[in-house]
Amino acid sequence: MKCWVSAGRAEKKQFEAISIITLRCPYLMDFLFHPLRPELKNSADELLKEARGFSSTDYLLVKLCLDLWCDQGKFKVHELFKLEPDIFKQALQALEYLAS
Repeated sequence: MKCWVSAGRAEKKQFEAISIITLRCPYLMDFLFHPLRPELKNSADELLKEARGFSSTDYLLVKLCLDLWCDQGKFKVHELFKLEPDIFKQALQALEYLAS
């Protein structure tokens, strides 16, 4: 994101929230985002297809991140409870950050 010259305030806030969620899985940021522009590397559908081969936790995080970025991750609230406790807390922190 450091190279995202054209990113707006809302995009930066969304990106920061997603960074909080993926704190323990920073490779997901590289998987999701274009390095030079404030956009996804691929379409949300394509990213979801690619992520199906990930661990169940990483797949859920991709879904959640996509929902926060573009509302296309198809994440269901009950899936929060499938996350490990520390990642669950990070997800809640990210949501709280977005609400502020």
